[in-house]
Amino acid sequence: MTGNKKGSLTIFLALAMFTFLTFCMVLMEGSRIYFFRAKAMQAMELAEFSVLSEYQQELFSQYGLFFLDLDYEQGSEHVGILEQRARTYLIKNAGELLMNGLEAQNFFRATDCGGIRFLKQAAEQMKVQSGYKLFEELVENVGNVTLEGAEIQEILEKKENTAAGILDGYLSEDGNRVLDISLPSITFPSINALTEAVFGDPSDLSSKEVMLEERILNRELNEGTVEKEKISFADMQLFHGYIFEHCNYYGAENEKVWKESLEYQLEYVISGKESDRKNLENIMWRIFLLRAGGNYLFYHQDAEHLGKARTEALALVGFTGNAALIEAVKEIFLISQAIEDGIGQTRQIFAGEKVPLYQNGLFNGIELGYEEYLYLFLNVTGAEEKTYRCMDIVEMEVRKKSGYEKFSLDHCVDCFELQWDYQFESMFVEIPLLDDEIYENRITRKIYYET
Repeated sequence: MTGNKKGSLTIFLALAMFTFLTFCMVLMEGSRIYFFRAKAMQAMELAEFSVLSEYQQELFSQYGLFFLDLDYEQGSEHVGILEQRARTYLIKNAGELLMNGLEAQNFFRATDCGGIRFLKQAAEQMKVQSGYKLFEELVENVGNVTLEGAEIQEILEKKENTAAGILDGYLSEDGNRVLDISLPSITFPSINALTEAVFGDPSDLSSKEVMLEERILNRELNEGTVEKEKISFADMQLFHGYIFEHCNYYGAENEKVWKESLEYQLEYVISGKESDRKNLENIMWRIFLLRAGGNYLFYHQDAEHLGKARTEALALVGFTGNAALIEAVKEIFLISQAIEDGIGQTRQIFAGEKVPLYQNGLFNGIELGYEEYLYLFLNVTGAEEKTYRCMDIVEMEVRKKSGYEKFSLDHCVDCFELQWDYQFESMFVEIPLLDDEIYENRITRKIYYET
């Protein structure tokens, strides 16, 4: 015996099933959205690695620096090429994601804020190379010290003028000197005379020159978005080590250093003159002034030198009985001796020898050679000046040595933002109740070289 069974679906059950199905659809769509966002992040990360792998090869191979050159060997900056390359990498890994737009922005350029990005990378390289990882937050870098030859020369010549003034008091009624005394003159060497005394034949010195108006400090630069940072004392000293390792200087014998642009590169970093000879003479002049001034101070504390100078002064003008004149002439003898000895010591230093920092007292026994004086002068050179000049050397060498004639460090970046707008379709585009048929999203990622 058979019978017919009737099925029935209540309104409540229908609504419950609709709610359950809708919930399942929302879960499925949510999972799909999450999946595509994760896929977009992965595609962006792969594009980041691909873009950063196109760093400037010469900067890395010779100077150990990671920078992306926005010139792309085109002779001028082309941000569009960077965006096109990033777009290509994204498309290869994006799958179903559709690209709405891509923009590169907020570039951190090598030349921003006095070359802070360049300096930081150089310091980090020296940390890795030397194993130095401590003392990051030491005292601030030493301040600048002015070493002006004119001021020191004025001080040294003061005593000679004083002695001459005293003798002018011994005048007859007709205005002639009663005492015809020939005072010893202070022979302060000119730059050319000092160069000949120190180096002998100046023609043996390098004659290479650069165009200062083309250098980073003097030209208009592309600006990025780097903010100023404090430079620690440790980082600055590490940067000095980097300069010594990658820049040539007088007497150096490092075959790995490029020196197509200038021979005396470290001297340029300190002095900033337009030729090798002028840069070297500037360093020579500074060393001479320090040596002559130090000698003069020492002779005032040394009984032997004081006694000898006083004896010579008494022999020359002692018969006048004028104590002030005797004292002034004594000072002239001391100054002349300090200058003469300073020239000899400068010659020794440039010959590769070391001379005592000071001949008595606290610094007795400490000897300085040419490299030590370069370190001293680096410390008293402004941070921006020495950083930009070091960058000048790098820029000029890459141009001359590698054939990148228009290479510019202000076109080089080591950090920027990549903004990608993408979209994808909803899984349930045919269902009228789901209005959002297209999902749009934006990823902004900071891309940079880790050091």
